[in-house]
Amino acid sequence: LDEVMLLSLASQLPFAELAAFRDLFLRLDCDGDGRLDVRELSQAMHDAGVGTECSTEAARKLTKSGPLEFSRFVAALVPSRPELLTVYLKDAFNRLDTDGDGVVTASELRSILEQKQLPGAYGAGVATTHVLESFDDTTSKSRRNSVSFECLSQHASALCA
Repeated sequence: LDEVMLLSLASQLPFAELAAFRDLFLRLDCDGDGRLDVRELSQAMHDAGVGTECSTEAARKLTKSGPLEFSRFVAALVPSRPELLTVYLKDAFNRLDTDGDGVVTASELRSILEQKQLPGAYGAGVATTHVLESFDDTTSKSRRNSVSFECLSQHASALCA
């Protein structure tokens, strides 16, 4: 759920907000291949204000399926900019809540993932399975099969802590 939410949010950022991320991405892409490996990403997160231990762990998680391209890089750094998360989170939630009932369900996520596969090195089926398993883990903690905006907002705040 985190990845889908952050990718959705990152895809809606205005160009002016993306410019700083783009400049950082280009500086850190040492080999110029348009992707960041775990070492490059960890350094980027650290430069953006994420603690060393947290940035190393997050970089490993985010690159477990291969190097990160720009959209996933922006999604990884959004938590370092809580003001962006606050401003664009409701829009991201509304895009995920396809039926407008105020909660995001596994079936809504599945539908979105089948229409628009996650960018990056995931295979189509792997991405859907990975995100839905993550969603199930998140919702099982609250004993619900859906996530409200309030719950998502609290979760997003924890990502920025």
